[in-house]
Amino acid sequence: MGIDSVNLSTRTGLGSIYNQWKYAINNKKTTDNFKTYLLSSQEHLNQLEGLFTDYGHVDGSYGDTFVKESIVELSDGRLLCMDPNEAKAYILDLNSVNSSSQQYNLTVIQPEDTSVSFSEQITNLINKITTYLGADSITNTKDGTKIDSSLITGLLSGETKTNYCDEMGIVDTSTTDNTYTSGALKLVSAKGITDITTDSEEHDYYRYALEAQGIEIESDGTTFTSGSTAFITNLNNTINDISKIINKGSTATDQDKLNLLQTIRKMSTIEYELLEKMNPGFTQALNTFIGDFQSRTYLDRNGNQSGMDTTISYETVMQEKLNGMGDWTTYLSASDRAIIDNYLKTNPNATLDNIKSDPNVGIDSNKINAAINAISQTSTAYKSMETAISNTVTYGVTDFTINEYKNDIIEFYKWETEDGEQVINTNNSKASPDDVLEKFITISNLADGPEILARLLEDKQVVAALKQACQDKGTLSMLDRNGNKRSGELYDSTGAK
Repeated sequence: MGIDSVNLSTRTGLGSIYNQWKYAINNKKTTDNFKTYLLSSQEHLNQLEGLFTDYGHVDGSYGDTFVKESIVELSDGRLLCMDPNEAKAYILDLNSVNSSSQQYNLTVIQPEDTSVSFSEQITNLINKITTYLGADSITNTKDGTKIDSSLITGLLSGETKTNYCDEMGIVDTSTTDNTYTSGALKLVSAKGITDITTDSEEHDYYRYALEAQGIEIESDGTTFTSGSTAFITNLNNTINDISKIINKGSTATDQDKLNLLQTIRKMSTIEYELLEKMNPGFTQALNTFIGDFQSRTYLDRNGNQSGMDTTISYETVMQEKLNGMGDWTTYLSASDRAIIDNYLKTNPNATLDNIKSDPNVGIDSNKINAAINAISQTSTAYKSMETAISNTVTYGVTDFTINEYKNDIIEFYKWETEDGEQVINTNNSKASPDDVLEKFITISNLADGPEILARLLEDKQVVAALKQACQDKGTLSMLDRNGNKRSGELYDSTGAK
């Protein structure tokens, strides 16, 4: 442990971004030097993966890389980069790298003792960085900022920042506003689930959501083995298409806005979630960009000709996304959804087992099972996406919300099938009527309570649960409109009393 300076190959030690830059130079697509080109976008930094494999990233996670906020250019032009997952820093000397360079210098700085607490490792790392740079008379960044502990801790990101703040009892009050408003959208880059989330409790959700897209994952439950390249490439192509339209700003035509709405509508739940996760604030920016524009479209939710025209607007697209969040098919690709939609048109009574087994469908049942499992899980990004969409639509409570309340209510009882309908098994149901009735009271006190209750009472099981709770409660004392105390049965089998 300590300080290690090595020369690495530009060909293998800078990943694919070096070859991409050389191609851009040779074809006159850029005049930037390599360092400027590398720092010009997060997408470019995401490709800086070679140094992790050439220089043994300790947890073996191939492809973890820096975010722009964790890099600072020193006064001598070298780059100080803080590792997002470990107490480790890198200093990259790319000053003299050109299209014919064979090597570049990489200095790795690590704490002496990794057995101490993480905050102590970071403190030791900061001291090593300042001492090392001070020996080279480097005390400031390129813009003149003094290099000290405050600057370096400000460069922490990802798990490194989270772990350090947790141990130090620091609340992250960073004022950096990463809200997307306009410009190029950040793309998705991941070789495993840990590149998408650092929360282990979200791993199952992302595993199911991505398996539904055809991505295969190793037995460790996080590392992609196949299918990810095609998925991420297609998603990033879609994001780039969206960027091109939004970047037109006020010069965008009605056709541009129609194309954009149709593209957003076609995206699966996980695709849109990743777009919003990489670009928080995108949904609001999209709402502002589209405005009150509306048109007619002949395309269905999968981007295919439907044979009939319907109104399309920001409201209709986003309300459809909200309503579909409890629908497992929204986690499938547009092509798989189209197969199922077409199958159900000709087989309206088909069951889930039919969809899985009928060779006319032909969708891998593993993808279907994964999609079904995904809707029972969640993530912080999913909740943020749902909130962002909900905040920009102006009408209605989502079907997803209604189903959540419905499930809460019917789970109070045991159910059985009688004459084709679900009825309460009163012999096995031990629900407290107070718990059931309090649930209804809680809902009624919500801002959207009246609408939620009205829609809940359209469901036979919810009505049956309410009747049962009232019957079990029996007599209830209350005040009438004149303030007089009255009592009576809430409900009995012959009707209301």
